[in-house]
Amino acid sequence: MSFPRRAAAGALAVVLAACTASPGEQEPEDRRVGILRLYQTDPPAALVVPDTVRAGADFQVSATTLGGGCERAGETEVDVQGGVATVTPYDYTALPAACTDILRHLPHTAVLRFGTPGEAVVRLRGRRVGLDTPPSGVYLTVEKRVVVR
Repeated sequence: MSFPRRAAAGALAVVLAACTASPGEQEPEDRRVGILRLYQTDPPAALVVPDTVRAGADFQVSATTLGGGCERAGETEVDVQGGVATVTPYDYTALPAACTDILRHLPHTAVLRFGTPGEAVVRLRGRRVGLDTPPSGVYLTVEKRVVVR
């Protein structure tokens, strides 16, 4: 093995060791509202909602948040108030964050139910992170309308 390869292998071992907890020990994690949009020009993450649902029947919605090498999908909270459902996905970031610089799509699903026929709204609440935001990002909401029959 040549010197540059040895140096690269050594650096990779250090990075991997920094992201790995001791056996039986869990790495500390930070729980945050999921990232829906990176930078101003990227489109918001996908929110998939049926066009039409039955009143009083459960239906599933899905969303995708964005993360890197240290992130994993967390739970998804739902708050339904009349004809408005707010869906908030959470993700976890391993600490300390010495991770690979990759873009990952983290899937989230939730089950909703609207009780009254008419038009309803599903709001996906997340964060936008970019060069023009504080490091923690700013809140962003993506909405989809659904017909309840």
